Amino acid sequence: MAQQNGVRRWLATTTVLSAITLAGCSPLGSGPAPEVWTPPPTAVAVVAPTAAPTAMATAEPDRATVQVQRGDLLDELVLRGQVTPIVQQDLAFAQNGIVRRLLVQAGAQVKTGQLLAELDLGTLPQELEAARITLGQDQAALNQSTQSGQLAVRRAEIALAEAQARLAKVQTPPAPEEIAKARAALQQAEAALARTRNDASALKTKAELAYWQAVADRDRVKTRYEAAAQALQNNPTSGVAQQQATELEAALRAAEETVARLKIEFDTAANNEKAGVQSAEAAVDLARAALDALLKGPDAFAVADARRAVQLAQVALDEARQQLRANPLTVKAIASSQLSVQKLEQEIESRRVYAPFEGSILAVEARAGFMVEAEAPLIRMMDGSGLHIVVSNISPTDQERLLTGMNVLISLNRYSNQTIPGSIKAISQAGRGTNSTGSVQIGLDTSNLQGIDLILGDPARIVIDFGRKQNALWLPPDAIRRDSGAYVLVPDGSGERRVDIQTGIVNSDRVEIVQGLNVNDVVIVR
Repeated sequence: MAQQNGVRRWLATTTVLSAITLAGCSPLGSGPAPEVWTPPPTAVAVVAPTAAPTAMATAEPDRATVQVQRGDLLDELVLRGQVTPIVQQDLAFAQNGIVRRLLVQAGAQVKTGQLLAELDLGTLPQELEAARITLGQDQAALNQSTQSGQLAVRRAEIALAEAQARLAKVQTPPAPEEIAKARAALQQAEAALARTRNDASALKTKAELAYWQAVADRDRVKTRYEAAAQALQNNPTSGVAQQQATELEAALRAAEETVARLKIEFDTAANNEKAGVQSAEAAVDLARAALDALLKGPDAFAVADARRAVQLAQVALDEARQQLRANPLTVKAIASSQLSVQKLEQEIESRRVYAPFEGSILAVEARAGFMVEAEAPLIRMMDGSGLHIVVSNISPTDQERLLTGMNVLISLNRYSNQTIPGSIKAISQAGRGTNSTGSVQIGLDTSNLQGIDLILGDPARIVIDFGRKQNALWLPPDAIRRDSGAYVLVPDGSGERRVDIQTGIVNSDRVEIVQGLNVNDVVIVR
């Protein structure tokens, strides 16, 4: 609730600021772009409080030295990010034009498919209306001249074919071979009915057994998963417990999918049994009726009626064909009118912007009556997925230490004395090579936002604790120098000597010395 209230206040503030900004700005593309907040360079966390090294006077008063010391180092990574929507999208027109209508403002709630903005359509609406009228007239003309005639001809053709088939059927006496074939067909249908009953019942029984076996397998996997989940809860840091819980969770999902699939197969087998038996019974009835009809032989009265029916059907077909008047020019005109309507509709839609999803308007960067360019961002939207924190410009070295799911502590500048738990949701890299930078998306634990209102654009400080290293060699940052690599300067008689070193953990007060120096070695401070 606190998060939602904060978003509402930001939207309300954005609405006022957008109105002030739009009142004094030029159209999109003709004025300076608003300044975007850029996260500062990656920082590092503070260390546990210890005494700072004491500078030692040397023979030269303009130089100070420190000694390499041994102690504990707190390994923390501090990042700077910004509160942003989880899902947002910039909307733009597909072509250049003058904005005719802006139907929303910052802070408005919109539905999927809602019209948000429209360019000046010129004479397109009138042209579209005229094209639709022309199309309607062409369609009416075609329908009037051909539709009824075509349907009448088709009906007459079908009627004639049916009459001829009936006549041929009643005139032809049954042959002994046909009667024998009909008897054989009846026997086959009866045998098929018996076989269908047996096979369908067997398939249903097999499917039922497979289903209950899958249920038993799923229950066994579920029991093992629940035990693994409890073990992981008792020991959250155990990698073995985490891996076992993850594998069993996947196995449980697979077992549940198998149960669902086999239940469908069982239900299908039961339904198929019923349908198959009914179909086989119907086939038996049809075969028996066919045999009975053959045994009766031709009927004189039926033959006479069938002949008259054929003659009447032929007359009706001739009349329908005489009345049919298809106009090829009308058909061609309809095709042309349809293309014109479609083209004009596409032209109009290309000058409109619709909401791609349900959500809130974050910003409107245009004014009615002013020119906008194609594909230039016009409206920015967010959906109801909530807010998260995005950290940009992360160095490759820091990226290598981050993992999805890693827990972090977040503090906002407006609430510097409060922290919010969170976790890394996604890590992405921009470009390739050693100079590439990346970004991180951090999810917030909304259950810990009591008294904290999130506002879009809020700067945030993110701390990731990697633990503490004990009994490590270290120097203050001012003693470390870098060019192609890290090095220090040590006194050498009346001068100084360069010593290349390898560093490890770096924080605001201490730099770990992994290689190159020993405890109590003296180093010149810048």
